[in-house]
Amino acid sequence: MATAAWAERGCVMKKPNSVDLAQRTLIGMVIGIFIVSIPISLSDLSQLNVSHFIVAGMVVFSIMMMYQLWGSRFLDTLSKILNGFGG
Repeated sequence: MATAAWAERGCVMKKPNSVDLAQRTLIGMVIGIFIVSIPISLSDLSQLNVSHFIVAGMVVFSIMMMYQLWGSRFLDTLSKILNGFGG
């Protein structure tokens, strides 16, 4: 019964094909690398150590996974958040 109600509202999740999944993975990775590269480029590179790169890798992986799950909805939310920092 609940599935029929979800289908009527257009809330049925489609199973992504492998090309779509690979595309979302790469796009999410690029977005994550871009977001992580901003603070790294503004910092003193001699002060960076392994823990910084581990945290950066976890951030990139998290953003990649969220983009895989939510796609353009995640990108819209992320752009709204980043626009809030602009002033």
